[in-house]
Amino acid sequence: MKLINLVFLLGLLWTPDSVTCQRTYNLFQFVQAWILTFCEKYSGCFPNLAPNFTLHGLWPATRTGNSVLNCGTSRRDYNIGHETMALAVPLASAWPSIIISRKDKQLWQCEWDKHGTCCLFRMTKMDYFLSVIRERNKMDLLSILSNANIVPHSDVSYTKLDFENALT
Repeated sequence: MKLINLVFLLGLLWTPDSVTCQRTYNLFQFVQAWILTFCEKYSGCFPNLAPNFTLHGLWPATRTGNSVLNCGTSRRDYNIGHETMALAVPLASAWPSIIISRKDKQLWQCEWDKHGTCCLFRMTKMDYFLSVIRERNKMDLLSILSNANIVPHSDVSYTKLDFENALT
């Protein structure tokens, strides 16, 4: 099915309640990927994963959808640190690594380095990771799409409008 080949940029117009990134960043992309497609592209996934969406990341972006990358200015900016590890249990539930060779903390560190550091001007590390947990807990993409009769199937295709209608 065509759905399986999509990576969802959810929250295309989602702006956090009280925090924003640098003035040039207007929104966050809350990116989820279909697990089965992700694992077709990247070897080394855990076996027998349930067909669902996995969180790829929370990416600051401009209104045109351009992600902003690697904004840390010091070594301290890049280390997610002990304070963030206080969130390890809820983060592991909301944002688990599905690759055997990559531990959860490595995934979070990678995403923080690449995207989260761009939020440091207006958001702490804790705020960033708490936003990930909060939004993941609010957004059950599989249920949202299923409720709109969009279900993974090899013989069915859906239009962009189908997805837009399901998500609005």
